[in-house]
Amino acid sequence: VKRTKLLSTLFIVVALLTLCLSVSATGLEETYDLYFTVEASASTVSYGDNFQVILNIGTNPGFKNAKLDLLYDASLVTFTGVDYTDTLFDSKNGTAKEIDGGLRLNLGTSADIFGSNVYSASGKALVLNFTVNETVTTETKVDFALEINPKNVVDANQQTGALKVSVNAI
Repeated sequence: VKRTKLLSTLFIVVALLTLCLSVSATGLEETYDLYFTVEASASTVSYGDNFQVILNIGTNPGFKNAKLDLLYDASLVTFTGVDYTDTLFDSKNGTAKEIDGGLRLNLGTSADIFGSNVYSASGKALVLNFTVNETVTTETKVDFALEINPKNVVDANQQTGALKVSVNAI
């Protein structure tokens, strides 16, 4: 049986959300912001094509550990792995695990929480590889969104839950 590939255009709308974390410390007037953003390597792809979603860190006052969820429709795309080439994190301190509705991204290790390591660089944190599924037969929009619980970020002072979280569309 010969199978015909049906190519369709898939708009990867990474009109994603910029995640904006405001860190406030008691007794201090200064507020620090930690920004995570995502972007797609291509604006359109077809069934069977590969593309990447890049997690970036913008302004960064420093953190020891962060867990973020990248949410998307897994019936449209399949996660195929992480590319660590030229990223701030490697396979030891930056991971992606499949969860219902997307991926759990871990930046930093459990040992970092109590150790002296603080991640304060900005730039490309992780590159996530995806393939467009066979179920995509017509022009389809795929949304990717970042979510974070403030209790899942350990700041440079080993505090959790002290962050005020706001999400802005880009």
